[in-house]
Formats: sequence, structure tokens, C-alpha cells
Amino acid sequence: MKRPDIEKETKFVELFAVTGNATESARKSGYTNNPSQMGYYLKDKLRNEIEKYRADVLFDYSGNAITRLKQLMDSESDSVKLNACKLILDITGYSADQNINLKTSKSEYDDMSDEQLAEKIVALSLQNPFLKKKLLDS
Repeated sequence: MKRPDIEKETKFVELFAVTGNATESARKSGYTNNPSQMGYYLKDKLRNEIEKYRADVLFDYSGNAITRLKQLMDSESDSVKLNACKLILDITGYSADQNINLKTSKSEYDDMSDEQLAEKIVALSLQNPFLKKKLLDS
């Protein structure tokens, strides 16, 4: 019975964990005789090692990813900030389906009707010389 080539198997695990392509990983690991079959066989045989390698690689990247997301939250672009925040919330288990309760202070405008608000907007606009001229000219 042929003994496994540990060096080739280790290389296969590293390549397959990153690419997900068993045939190409087998070929690049040095399995030249029917790499398609060998890739299929190794993928099944080394499943635990592949998962462990992926977890280790992802763990190594997680610190950098968190740092980058924090940097993106300080971006000048509101769109970038918002998307970074959404991603962090998604990752941590918060979703758009969940209700988030926000307490806000009561405003003097909360109990006004639409007509009252419109009148208030016009009154405030008339206090601005530029807007006053625009309103009176139209």
C-alpha cells in the first residue's frame, strides 16, 4: 500500500482552502496522475484539515478586517460610513428586521399639523434675506 505524501497533502490543504478548486489544487500540489480524481479524494480525506486551515486563516484576517471597518466608519463619505455600520450590525447579528428603539427628545414641531409646519417654514424662510427675496419674487 502506498504511503501518503504529507508534503503534497499539506500543500493541497493550503491551496484548496483558498481556491476551493480540488483539481487545480491537486495539480499544483504535484499530483500529476489524474489530478481530478485525486483532488476529489483528497478533498474528502482532508476535510477536517481544510476546515481548520480556513478557520486559522480567517482568524488571522479578522483583526485587520475589524480595524479596516473602524477606519471606514470614520470616512468622509456618508455612504461608506453607512455601509460599514450596516456590515458591522449584520455581522454581529442585528438585521433590518429587528426593531431598534431610539429615544428622542420631544420637539415643538411634533404636535403641529402639516399646515402649521408649512406656515412655520415660510416664516423661517422670510427671516433669511436671500430666501425672502426668492419667495417675494415668485
